[in-house]
Amino acid sequence: MTGAACQRCGETNEIEVEQYVADDGRRMVRVTCHQIVHEEPVETHMEDPRYATVGDVSTSTAGFGDTAIVCTWNPDLADDLPDEQRAAAVDATRSGEPARFDWSIGTHRHNIGPGTTAWLFRQGNERGIVARGRVASLPFEDAHWDGSERSARYVTVDWHVMLPDADVLAVDVLLEDVPDGNWNGRYQSGSPIGPSAHRDLDARFERHLDEVGWPATN
Repeated sequence: MTGAACQRCGETNEIEVEQYVADDGRRMVRVTCHQIVHEEPVETHMEDPRYATVGDVSTSTAGFGDTAIVCTWNPDLADDLPDEQRAAAVDATRSGEPARFDWSIGTHRHNIGPGTTAWLFRQGNERGIVARGRVASLPFEDAHWDGSERSARYVTVDWHVMLPDADVLAVDVLLEDVPDGNWNGRYQSGSPIGPSAHRDLDARFERHLDEVGWPATN
């Protein structure tokens, strides 16, 4: 968020907002403006009217609605989307209900927040776009998805379309119809996708949903 006035100190500079999980389990917000760092529980951040410029960290889409990221998933390397969870997400989104769960965004944190469009790109065998959703939180840190003692950065995503294997938008189609999507260079989850490529991807994905008979989306 750039050029906004921080309600805490009055500075008008680039403001960075990040969620993280504290050692005691509380979800916290860290706001950095100028050279000042403010930290507080999410609940305080959301309820205090002085902090309105930064916004509701759970639901606001202001400032992030024009951004988009590509999250990656390689089922050959990690079981971070079990078959049961994915099947439930397919059923929910097919009936018009979002499936909400967190996803890793690697080392990325800038220009990602509530309202950012999130794409889930499967790596490994049968590469392609598996899902589309909207980010519903600011980036936060929690235990690493690989079970190690490291931490990892995540966002909460409301996935509005989760496709079954038979309906994945294949990478060959992406390379042909969305050539600026860098589909052979998506090595880390959470990387941004440019506005032009995102428009092409969104349009091609909508065509694909029609082709596979997916229920109309809003």
